[in-house]
Order: sequence, then C-alpha cells, then structure tokens
Amino acid sequence: MESPLPFIPDGPGEKGKLFGLPFTIESAEIVIIPVPWEVTVSYRQGTQEAPAAILEASVQTDLYVPAIKAAWKSGVVLMEENNFFKAESIRLIRYFTNRCPYRPAGGI
Repeated sequence: MESPLPFIPDGPGEKGKLFGLPFTIESAEIVIIPVPWEVTVSYRQGTQEAPAAILEASVQTDLYVPAIKAAWKSGVVLMEENNFFKAESIRLIRYFTNRCPYRPAGGI
C-alpha cells in the first residue's frame, strides 16, 4: 500500500498517528483496535492509559525492518479509542471493590 501523503521514514512522523505514519483506517492494511481495559489487573492500575501511551511513544520507534523492505508502506493505523471499554472497566472495578450497583455501559 502506498502512503496517501508524502512521508519520509527517517524524518519526524505525524503527531497523533501510530508510528507517525500518514495512514487512515481506509488506507491502512493493518488497523489496531485500542482497548483500555483495567478490570483484570492485579498488581497496579494504569493499563487503561496504555493505548494513549503507545500512540505517544510510537513516533519514536525506528521503522526499519531488515526482513521487510519499506515495511512502513504496509500501512498501520490505531483506531480512535472508544470510551465504552474505559467506562465499562471503571464500572466493573467499582462493583468488585466497593460493591456499588453494577450498571453496564449504555444504561442497559
């Protein structure tokens, strides 16, 4: 897949895009779905912030892959976070830790 915009793999990437790549969901071959889920964490809180942290740190990643020439051209994009998972995670944590009334996200 060719990049929809001019892109220099050795230069700075586009802020707010996974690995700084200039792809959209429509133009990428690989779409990563972020799931900020913290319900099953047993040691320390914070995993629900992982998708945002990965996105922020990804622009510092070297795009060179020796086995795949110009691997970045495959097109990888991170979908926008859906607040459903984060809200549902918070509701479940409250239920299990505080015995608060459980209400699924969406009000069902």
